[in-house]
Amino acid sequence: MPLDVNVEKWIETLPKDVFKPKNVEEFRRYMDEGVKLIMGFSPKIEMKEIYKIEINGTETKIPSYIYIPKNVQTDGTLVYFHGGGFIWGSSLSYDNILRYLANYCNCKVASIDYRLAPEHKFPAAVIDAFDSIKYFYETDKKLAIAGDSAGGNLAAVVSILSRDVGIKLNAQALIYPTVGNDIFSQSMREYSNIFLTRDSMRFFSSMYLSNQKDILDFRFSPILAKDHKNLPPALIITAEYDPLRDQGESYASILNTSNVETVQIRFGGVTHGFISLLGLIPSAEVALQIVSSFIKSRFNK
Repeated sequence: MPLDVNVEKWIETLPKDVFKPKNVEEFRRYMDEGVKLIMGFSPKIEMKEIYKIEINGTETKIPSYIYIPKNVQTDGTLVYFHGGGFIWGSSLSYDNILRYLANYCNCKVASIDYRLAPEHKFPAAVIDAFDSIKYFYETDKKLAIAGDSAGGNLAAVVSILSRDVGIKLNAQALIYPTVGNDIFSQSMREYSNIFLTRDSMRFFSSMYLSNQKDILDFRFSPILAKDHKNLPPALIITAEYDPLRDQGESYASILNTSNVETVQIRFGGVTHGFISLLGLIPSAEVALQIVSSFIKSRFNK
């Protein structure tokens, strides 16, 4: 279907340099400015409480923000990992999404401010993400994870790591995740010049990874894990005009063939990053409603 006109207009407002980043500081500044504009479209859902904690991780203290909605219907916790190419993003930049998920999941949401590259190279983000799961699992036996883009990568990886140590997660929701190194898929060839460009993806990888060998590590490429059996039920959301579309859908197929309960939904007419346009395009709200319904259904089983 045609590219959503509001998505197209939004992309046109972005500085051209954001698609070909040259340095981290400039990219972060552009993204921060973009978030301020987007937040203006999204209604601010009131929470019962929002507070900050610090998790004592194996390598560092991990800042995390806890969102408590006015209507809590489960003692389960949804742990969310934000996107941003592993080099940008925070709970603050995802505040509207976190409020939405907490409100419609009717559960506590914990947002993890994992360490960012290039100050902290791979696997620092993975270590922080897994440490946060181990922390919440000690008190919240009902635990689900979700994330978008780079955060979707972390959620997929942590699902595997959790299974391997006996942590049973209720669900994983992966929103246009990166799950491996993809060069030749149809979506990568056709859509790597619209929003998430080939230049930006190369830049993110160069900032995050210590060397090219890291590409073959399942903690970066969960699609390469030796075993995908016995992983938590999965929801995988992809976007039509996203270069990461095909790898996300391939991962869904791998989970299905490994007898993991998996739902995969492709949103038409939108690009990578579309859930951030909450309040601007209907697809963003629909996607978050689907995530919320999926998480609630898994908590209630």
